[in-house]
Amino acid sequence: PGYGASTNTPPGTPSRREERRRGRGLGPGEKRYAAFMSEIKKEGAWTPVPVIVANAIMGSVVLDFRETQIPAEGVDIYTDVIMGELKVILPPGLPADVDCSTFMGSVTDKSKAGVPGAPTIRVTGSTMMGGITVVTKVPRREGESSFRAQMQKWLGSGE
Repeated sequence: PGYGASTNTPPGTPSRREERRRGRGLGPGEKRYAAFMSEIKKEGAWTPVPVIVANAIMGSVVLDFRETQIPAEGVDIYTDVIMGELKVILPPGLPADVDCSTFMGSVTDKSKAGVPGAPTIRVTGSTMMGGITVVTKVPRREGESSFRAQMQKWLGSGE
């Protein structure tokens, strides 16, 4: 199910997205990063939750997954960018699914194909006069060991 989708919700019940917009907050396993005329960077060995709401208004949010332990179910990133930027950096082998719209901005998906069985990073949202970029990059030298452990988990031990 997608963002706010529920199989047993009665008709007329607000979706999770609508609840968030009405100020009802986040549910369990959800985290918000909101940059208003500022910058937020999540990089290094941080622990992502299954649902991330990343909004930027004349600001920047960078989510670098190269040294993280990705949840088995993947990560859903929901975003609204206005005159700002969201940049998602993936390690090789981690697939992305980008479903975004833009008005006078750009959505760029430069991610590479993922390893079968690897969790997926799903990016959904929109940008107005801003940019959403998803890119695959090799981990920095200091993050290589966590990257290798993650790849081994996705590929199996090879025995």
